[in-house]
Amino acid sequence: MHLQSQSSALFVAGQSQAPIPLPPALKVVPVPQIDRWNNEGGAERELGAGVLRILLVEDDAVVSELLGEMLVGMGHDICAVAATEDAAIRAAALTRPDLLIVDANLGRGSGIDAVNTITRARPVSHLFTSGDAAVVRRRMPDSVVVQKPFDEAALTQAIELAVAAS
Repeated sequence: MHLQSQSSALFVAGQSQAPIPLPPALKVVPVPQIDRWNNEGGAERELGAGVLRILLVEDDAVVSELLGEMLVGMGHDICAVAATEDAAIRAAALTRPDLLIVDANLGRGSGIDAVNTITRARPVSHLFTSGDAAVVRRRMPDSVVVQKPFDEAALTQAIELAVAAS
């Protein structure tokens, strides 16, 4: 797995151009950003039935890396990773993912607000991860929420619910 440490940029998988700079007024928590996910042999996977292009919005680098590895192991494609509300909105516009997996509480901005902005522009399946799922359910009662920490079975079920709800 290749990690690239840039605290003020968004990286989009499959794009070889330079990182997209964030606005200078935006201060970003220094978090390594994952720019590309490869399967174990390093060979690129073909997108097929059941494979979702996922935008992962998470400001904790360790959680982001572990969750990304879990999703790739499940056969999905991570199209981009964002650590802030602003970066999530821009990444969704650039990559047009099939599914958003969003940490509800970001260090810079709100995952809930990011989802609201993204889904106003284009309907997209989404689910939230949170250490306090009750807070998310109060703000968005119909959303799929996975309580942290979670395992692969809980994530699989949440993904199925989120996709079915669309």
